[in-house]
Amino acid sequence: MAKYLDSSPSFWWQGIPLRKRRSHTGGIVDIPFPRSLRDALLKEGLAEEHRWVPNSGWITFHVRRDEDLKHALWLMRLSYLRYRLKTATDPRKLFEEESEELHLGPPFKSLLERFLPSDANQLVAEPLTT
Repeated sequence: MAKYLDSSPSFWWQGIPLRKRRSHTGGIVDIPFPRSLRDALLKEGLAEEHRWVPNSGWITFHVRRDEDLKHALWLMRLSYLRYRLKTATDPRKLFEEESEELHLGPPFKSLLERFLPSDANQLVAEPLTT
């Protein structure tokens, strides 16, 4: 399993550079999150506190079985989504598509929505004609 969680710059998954995450021997994966998302993940039992910096935004996830790899990748995608929203051509569309694909419920969507660029939250209005 360790080869799948290689943290070198050469490992990409669906356009996501996984070098921003840390994988360690023994299947331990450390992933950074904003504190609010980290707290929600811990509350839902989807991750554990980081073992060395428990009061940070980092989480730890243990990949013990092949099935755990899917969840580790879900966590990585969730973490990276906020960066993708900043550079997306249509961040609102990306947010909706990824929210659906990641099966995010209202609490997680609400926490991630604040990472949409401010102009992505504005409605496009038709020009007024006189």
